Amino acid sequence: MKLRSNKILALFRVFSWDLVFFYSFSVLFLTKIKGFSEAEIMYTSAVIALVPILLQYPFNLVAKKIGPLASVRLGVFCFLAFTAGILIYENVVLLYLNYCLYAIGAIFLVPNVSVLSINNLKVEGKDGEFSRLEGRGAGVYYIINAVASIGLGYLFDVNAYLTMSFAVMASVVGVILSFVIRDEEKFAGNLPEQTLPPKEEEIPQKAKKKKTVGLAMIYLLLISTSFYGLIMLENNIKQLLFQEVLFSATAIGWISFGVSIAKSASCEVFKFFKHKAKLFITIVPLFYLAILLAMAIIFLLVDNLLALQIMVIIVSVLFPFFNEPFKIGAKDYIRQTVPEKEQVDAYSNLFVVRNISQLFYSFFIGTLLTGMSLSSSLLYIVAVGGGMYAIAQITYFVIKKVRAKKNSVFLQ
Repeated sequence: MKLRSNKILALFRVFSWDLVFFYSFSVLFLTKIKGFSEAEIMYTSAVIALVPILLQYPFNLVAKKIGPLASVRLGVFCFLAFTAGILIYENVVLLYLNYCLYAIGAIFLVPNVSVLSINNLKVEGKDGEFSRLEGRGAGVYYIINAVASIGLGYLFDVNAYLTMSFAVMASVVGVILSFVIRDEEKFAGNLPEQTLPPKEEEIPQKAKKKKTVGLAMIYLLLISTSFYGLIMLENNIKQLLFQEVLFSATAIGWISFGVSIAKSASCEVFKFFKHKAKLFITIVPLFYLAILLAMAIIFLLVDNLLALQIMVIIVSVLFPFFNEPFKIGAKDYIRQTVPEKEQVDAYSNLFVVRNISQLFYSFFIGTLLTGMSLSSSLLYIVAVGGGMYAIAQITYFVIKKVRAKKNSVFLQ
């Protein structure tokens, strides 16, 4: 049974993975055209992080009441209002309020679009295809961004406002698509029982999930606290580095093309680790921090502008092969380990923890930028990120040992 709604949902994922056409030039637009400082730009990330920390769980009650589909629609409406507001606001307070609106949209959209995807795939008996659908949606999103970045880079020098208006148009498409898809699980009850496909996972497997879900989620949340927030700031860091090494808008457009192609390709990486999700999310932060450290050292030792420009391009292309699969892997790890009824809360917990980490990094980096350049701050970022990762691993190890000891005593 192939459902048309699921095909449209795959297209919707392209326009809801993130803000299409927005990030390639958002920092350049806000600093060069609107006149905001680098520190103020980093603090917008703190705003995005703080709002879900305060409102995620109260708004979850609303989302559960209205359902995942209505929540998704509410989220994309907020995204549309946000992209339009970027063109209007020039006061920093209004800018932060606009980012609050974006954060509210993410509260409704991010957890519920994953739940909607899984629910609809289950009706076809294909919930195991979730990571492939997620990766394909992200991959197409990045290809669209790649192709558009070149033309928008040239257009930015002609009319920056027209360039940023493409993000508004993409948000309009997302809103339209949200009213074409439907929640197939609601209609599944109307089908004859024999036409429903068998569920992928049998009862013994579900029972196994319930035994391991607590420790699995603890591990994911600890790693996300140390790492997820840092990769969510990567675009701002990268854009500020572009300005530090004096790239023009046209050059940024071409670089964004290459980075978007890399991101599209990187979305296929997780499928090779699909059955080793824990190992995957464990080693990815180490490679990411190692690359960040190498870049920090090169910035401190090399004084040649061309060499630094080449290095920034290379690192920008490498980053996606770690952060994009991690985003997909973290969500699929929840699908694999968390019982169905608890998945909305699990995705919400991941979203909140990600934002707690992002809030911390935003304030930390924003504070550093008030007294030093971003390139000089990279060593401090790596040191703090590595320290948080080590603490997360040690904490998990202690919890695991304590639980194992309690279980052995209980069995005796």
